[in-house]
Order: sequence, then C-alpha cells, then structure tokens
Amino acid sequence: MASMDADTLALAALLQKSKNAQSTPSSEMESVKAMLENILAEQRRTNERLDSLQRRIEKDSGDSDALEQLSRNKEAMMATLTSKVGTLDRRIEMTEEALGKMIKTAHIMIKGSEDKVVGALGDFKKTIGMENQAVKKTIEEQLKKVEKVVEGLDGRLGGVRDDIISKVAAVKAEVDVCGYFARGNKGASFCFDPGLGVLEEKRRGDAVTQGGCPKCFE
Repeated sequence: MASMDADTLALAALLQKSKNAQSTPSSEMESVKAMLENILAEQRRTNERLDSLQRRIEKDSGDSDALEQLSRNKEAMMATLTSKVGTLDRRIEMTEEALGKMIKTAHIMIKGSEDKVVGALGDFKKTIGMENQAVKKTIEEQLKKVEKVVEGLDGRLGGVRDDIISKVAAVKAEVDVCGYFARGNKGASFCFDPGLGVLEEKRRGDAVTQGGCPKCFE
C-alpha cells in the first residue's frame, strides 16, 4: 500500500506541474490535465478496492483465494496504470516537442524583427545625417551672406565715421582756447569738450553773457 501511495503522490506532482506550465497551449494543456485527473481517479478507486480486499483478508487470514485475487487485481491495476502513465508521458513529450518548435519559430520571428528594426534605424540615421548636412550647408551659406552684409555695413560705417571726424575737426577749428563759441547773442550754443570727444548742446546762461563756457566758471 505504501508503494501505491507513492505512485499517487508522483501523479499528483505531475498534475501540479502540468497546471503550472503557463507556456503550454491551452487546448493541449487541458487534454493532459484531463488524462492526469482520470489516472488519479482510477488510482484512488484502485486503492479503495485494495483496502477493501485487505480488510477482508485481515478478517479471514486463511482465505488464500482472496489473497491470490488481491495479488492478481493489484498486478492488473498496476499494469493498467503503468500503460496510462506511459501514454501520458508520450503526450507530454509530444507537447514539449511542439513547444520547442513554437519557441524556435518565435525566436526566428524575433530575430527577423530585430534585423528589420536595426535596418530601419540605420536608414533613419543615414537620413538624419543627410538632413543634418543639408541644414549645415544652408546655415553656412546664410552665414556667408551675413558676413557680406556686415562687410558692407563696415564700409558704410567707416564712411560715416570719417565724415563725423571731419566735421568734428571743422568745429574744433572754429573753437577758441576754452572750447566755446556762440551763434549770436541768444539761443543755443555748442561746446566741444576735448575730454569727452563729443558735441554737447548747452543753453545760453550768465556764464555765456560773461564771455566764456559754463564749464570754465564752475
């Protein structure tokens, strides 16, 4: 009886293993689990019959026919169980083989997808590189245009600067020692400050009427 209990535990463990196999196709898995459950049910019925015979033998230890029948029944039931377990093992092997093929096919598909992604990324990087080169070229052309404009502005500003310098020189020629000159007796006067290098417009005041620049009388 102890050996039969061990067989039951082994079958139960196999059933639990099949329930935990998440990657097996559901239809195949259900078929395998159904076979296991049938074997376990038959194992339980066999154990019950053996227990019944065992109790009968214990009541009448001299019943040799019952003991012989028990032995024959046990051998027949064990042969049946062994055959069914063997069939189940073959089914499991076939399922594992099918799963292996599915996994291999999946790996091939994944590898193909990876190659496509890598190729697409390469094309994308190439396209981006070409676009970057085009943008860079456009920017360089724009910078050259800006440089030409700046050069033109430098020339124009140089002319304006030269004109200002000549006008300042003309004003300086008309300024007396203190840097003051007046236009008429009233209105605005202009005073050139050599320290600042600019022309400043000043209002006429008492200092002007006294004949000098306001700065001279501070």
